Amino acid sequence: MYYPVDMDIDELRTTDYGLWIESQAKLLEQGKFDKLDVKRVADQLRLGAVSWQLALIGHATDILECKLGLLLTPQYNEQRQWSRAILRSQAQVQQLLASSPSLAKTMTSDTLATCYEAGRNIFLAAYPDAAPPERCPFTWTDIFWS
Repeated sequence: MYYPVDMDIDELRTTDYGLWIESQAKLLEQGKFDKLDVKRVADQLRLGAVSWQLALIGHATDILECKLGLLLTPQYNEQRQWSRAILRSQAQVQQLLASSPSLAKTMTSDTLATCYEAGRNIFLAAYPDAAPPERCPFTWTDIFWS
């Protein structure tokens, strides 16, 4: 890995983020903690956790949109499309939860209500005459495991 030794660490982070990440990982591996950009590395680790939570929430929103589609669009071809989309998102959720079981703490009743509202709005944008329930009729188990 090329690391320009004469370049300031802040400058490297702003001019080549990927190289900054690589250089910080290398410093960690080498135990050179005195040269590590500790605060920003910690921030990046936290952001990584948040991105996993956002991925889980995004999949939940997609699945809820599709679950409404299954409930409210009786056409066979659309039912197949909704079902396939649900299975794809559920598979990705299973991978996320297998990699990070603590993501389950994200699955609160408030998060479910937020995801349902977003999924419902997306569904209504495509089917404005539909009448999906105002409140979420699904549980987390319905969403991710059925």
